[in-house]
Amino acid sequence: MQKIKGMKMMKNRLCYLIPIFFVCMLVSGCRLIHVDEQKMPEATQQEVEMAMSKYLPKESAPIYLNSPKKQAIIRKDLDGDGVSEGVTIFTKENQPGKYEILIIKRNQKRQWEKWNQFSLQAKRLSLVGLKDVTHDRRPELILTVQKDQAKQESLVVYQLQAHKARLLLNRTYDEKVIDDFQRDGTYEIVLFQVQRDLKRKVVQTRAELFNYRGKSLVVIDRQQLEGEAKKGNIHSGKVSPQTRGIYVDLAVGSRGGGTTVLLIPKKSVLLQKIDPGRGLYSYKLINESSRDINRDGILEFVLMEQPKGTEKMPATQLPYVYNWYQWENGRGRNLVQQTYEDLNFGFRLQYLDRWLGKVKVETDRRMNQVTFYYGLVNQPIKKEWKLFILKRYHQNEWNKQLQAAAKGKQQNQPVLLKKSGAFVYAAILPTAQERARFKKIKQQQLIPTKEELSKQLVLLTKKELKNKLAHRAKVMSKHKQQ
Repeated sequence: MQKIKGMKMMKNRLCYLIPIFFVCMLVSGCRLIHVDEQKMPEATQQEVEMAMSKYLPKESAPIYLNSPKKQAIIRKDLDGDGVSEGVTIFTKENQPGKYEILIIKRNQKRQWEKWNQFSLQAKRLSLVGLKDVTHDRRPELILTVQKDQAKQESLVVYQLQAHKARLLLNRTYDEKVIDDFQRDGTYEIVLFQVQRDLKRKVVQTRAELFNYRGKSLVVIDRQQLEGEAKKGNIHSGKVSPQTRGIYVDLAVGSRGGGTTVLLIPKKSVLLQKIDPGRGLYSYKLINESSRDINRDGILEFVLMEQPKGTEKMPATQLPYVYNWYQWENGRGRNLVQQTYEDLNFGFRLQYLDRWLGKVKVETDRRMNQVTFYYGLVNQPIKKEWKLFILKRYHQNEWNKQLQAAAKGKQQNQPVLLKKSGAFVYAAILPTAQERARFKKIKQQQLIPTKEELSKQLVLLTKKELKNKLAHRAKVMSKHKQQ
């Protein structure tokens, strides 16, 4: 009886203790952890390289991959388990043109094993990257491949699994953009093809957007662009403070060009083109590439303006005002920087911020001078609104100026800005009467100081001048041949 009674008391105590135990667990935040559910520690680059060396044939020659830095073996989590695999591409001495893609993985026993291996035959192959283009949070292998007889490269995309590689895309292209436009960790592919109609003498560029549908990457939208998108003239990144997109600098006509923008809106995932005839379009006498000119992380495009007085100058020697714009969604464009560049006089002058959209230029090659006036974009030059003259003197001529000033014969003496070899660069600033005129219209803040002009004036080196003139001559020659 006492034994039975004792067992009942023990049972009653357990009934009280068990709930108390679980309450304590909840309050303290404790939980039970299975050892086999713990994440395996990440392997170091050195560990991966040592493991990979066991699987590489002795006669193999690894291909150096740029992802993100140049190295023969890279680490990337390919199957979504949170632990990186090792990836390499190599060739064998006795098998030219055959590229082997080898991937190794560390198992639960922390032993390395071959996870995937397959080969490709090509004249040239390079890695574009390991990026998620199927929206499954697992990266795909993206390669550029050129076959023996092919003139164009092909973009090849593989979806990787254990001992399996599924081909998602194999498409030729002239230019490509692979970017995470929505900043959600997944990437979109846009391929560009230049199309020439020799009979009509028309060149167009087709842009195609790819998306994962079913078991492959297919074209879901395309845009036809007027002109030729040449190598190096397609740029992806921020096109406004809140929007990522693609600037396409298109070669148009005999030697000119224009810029348009392609957007990939989040909801529709379609290519949206800003119509060149209506908003974002700039005709350029020479096709200047878009870029982040003011280093604010946003791409700008340029509208090139030919100064007054240069109408009879050779095209290869024309000076230009480079008007750099940022695109603003729904509001057109915003002028962010202006620069006057003159290859004849060998200098460039970046405008002060307070001048933006308020200065017009007249170049006089015979007088070796450039005159800057106050004036808005669509207004003609008014001589009475002269801000300053920038003039290049030969040293002998400059010495005569100094002698005349010493004798009191020079009323408005030019001020020295910079010297280069046998030339002197000087500025003629407004007289007291001219300053009063600007003050009357409340624009006196536009008048620069000598110190400001010295800082903004950049003299081009002989190498810079040679390269720029050679580039222009090359552009003109190509267009004449077309």
